[in-house]
Amino acid sequence: MKMATDINSNNITFISNDAMLHYIVQHDNIDIVGVRNDMEREMNNSYLEQHNHNVWRGNDGKWRTYIDDETNPRGYVLKVRTTQKAIEDLIIKHYKDKELDPFIDQVFHEWNNQRLSYGEISNQSYNRYMNDFKRFFPKNCSLMKKKFSEINGLNHQTL
Repeated sequence: MKMATDINSNNITFISNDAMLHYIVQHDNIDIVGVRNDMEREMNNSYLEQHNHNVWRGNDGKWRTYIDDETNPRGYVLKVRTTQKAIEDLIIKHYKDKELDPFIDQVFHEWNNQRLSYGEISNQSYNRYMNDFKRFFPKNCSLMKKKFSEINGLNHQTL
C-alpha cells in the first residue's frame, strides 16, 4: 500500500489513517499536524535517497542533476535549478510522479513480485509470468512506452 498520493497540482499529500496510526505508535507522537509533517519529511527523504545520480553545484552557481527519463534515448536528462532546494523539490516530484503514474511494466513487476512475496504463487509460476510478459510485451512495443494512466479502450486497437 502506498502512503502518499498527489492530489491535483496542489502537491497535497494524502496519508491514510492506518499509516498515520502506525507512525504514531512507532514514534510516540500524538500531534496530528506534527505527525503529518514528520511523515512527509520522511517520505521526501526516502525519495531523495532513491535518487541514483549525483547532485552538484556548477561553476555558474546553479545546481544540477540527472533525472531518469524512459522516453529519452540516453535514459536520463540533465536538469538545472538555481537553488539546492529547487533541485531537491524536482527530485521529490519526479519520484512521486513515477510512483503515482507508473509505466505498464512497473505495474506488472510490482504485482508479480508482491504475489510471490505473499506466497500466492510459486517460483515456477513467477518465472512463467515473467517469461510470458517478456514474450508478449517486448521492450520495443509501443504499449511499453505508455504510462498506465494513458492506456484506455481505444489504445488496444492501434497496437
